[in-house]
Amino acid sequence: MPQYTSNINLYKPNRLDTDLEIDLTLAENFEKIDAFAGNVGAELEEGLSNALTKAQEKEFDLSKASASYLYDLELSNTTINQFIVFDETAKEIYATQVYNTSGDSLEGFRISRVTEGGTLLSHMNLRQGGHGTTIGIERENGKVYIWSNLIVANSTGGIGTQWLCRYPYLPGETITIADSRVQRVLEFPIAAQYMTPLSDMKNGLLAIRHTNNLGNGNVATRVEVHTYANVKAGVFNAPLYTYHWTAEMNVGTLQGLAFDGHMLYVTLGQIADDFHLLAIDMRNGQTVAQWKQPTGKTYANAYVEDFGEPEGLALYTDPNTGFKTLFTVIVGDEANRRRNRLFAFSNNAGVNKFFGYALDRTQQFPLIRNDGKSKRINMAKITALSQIVESGDYYMTAEEADQLTDHPMKGVGGWWLYVSGTNPNGGVNQTLVRNSSGEITVAYRIVFSAGNAGSWWKQALTQM
Repeated sequence: MPQYTSNINLYKPNRLDTDLEIDLTLAENFEKIDAFAGNVGAELEEGLSNALTKAQEKEFDLSKASASYLYDLELSNTTINQFIVFDETAKEIYATQVYNTSGDSLEGFRISRVTEGGTLLSHMNLRQGGHGTTIGIERENGKVYIWSNLIVANSTGGIGTQWLCRYPYLPGETITIADSRVQRVLEFPIAAQYMTPLSDMKNGLLAIRHTNNLGNGNVATRVEVHTYANVKAGVFNAPLYTYHWTAEMNVGTLQGLAFDGHMLYVTLGQIADDFHLLAIDMRNGQTVAQWKQPTGKTYANAYVEDFGEPEGLALYTDPNTGFKTLFTVIVGDEANRRRNRLFAFSNNAGVNKFFGYALDRTQQFPLIRNDGKSKRINMAKITALSQIVESGDYYMTAEEADQLTDHPMKGVGGWWLYVSGTNPNGGVNQTLVRNSSGEITVAYRIVFSAGNAGSWWKQALTQM
């Protein structure tokens, strides 16, 4: 009976074969070849499996993600952020805020350009551009172009018609749809049908969110994904993906949109306590994961000045490592001094770069204690105030003040000591303030280096 090797089915000659001149060493060699092929196949299978696992580890998975505060974005206004999108090539973020021009009855918005670390670089204004809910960006020949909705006003100052537009990012400028540098791509002539674009630049894709006002407070929203090439060619009847909002989503307050190929990410909820993030596969319309919990509180388990509103969403792909991270902004603090606080949703190492940015922005010399109280002086090591050159806010009791050899006014009570940052030569200013409900005493001096100080100068104060 013929015999074959187990992995790649090589025929093994044997002595039972008739009418053949048999070389039995072939069988042994075939077994060796077969064993080698089997090992190579197993190694190849293992390698492919490992490569697939590593690729999957780089994908964003909301079901495995955790949320982390990173830092505040320094936007050009102190108003609420509306949207963010990454220019991964330049390591920059484009963020929108409502910005109205005096005399305009239609809303406009401002685009701030900031570093990935949150530092403001420039801004431009779009008059009569709507709310700035979402925008798209595109790089072409080294320039950044913005995709957004722009409005043509009618004779009464209301919405005449709307256009999907493309225009270059122009730092420091204010433009309208009438600007010659604005390219009108697609008209939306019905005021009740609202449109905003968003981009997935690395994949060459532009999505358009369509919202139809059906009356009586009812809306119907859908997202269509197109290639940049089709959009520029005016081809809108062949979207790669189309996703229609569910009834629950249509009654929710839209706060953020982002997409990555076939994956769509949506945030709903007027306030951060109602934060609801959905991950949707647009190929089949299935919601694959959800995050539904209060998001954006501080270490004190509260929103900044009791205000928290989610605004904007962006999917970031590291161009060097391929790791993906989802970002949102939770706005805090009171009107006219809003803090636009950047948060990351992450399930992989991609967020580590942004933790590095956050650390770089951290004050390495704490000016006060973590509990909000003044720092205390280590009386076991400090014998004179001139030894204290680390910036900060210190407090000493009357007993401690009396032990310090260069304190100018002993035996009268407790004191605050304020130490400034250093000058280029390492010198600091020291300010002493007496803790008294009666007579306030303030004294100043310069400490040139630790242990080497000038004279104290008392400030004459007048009661108000």
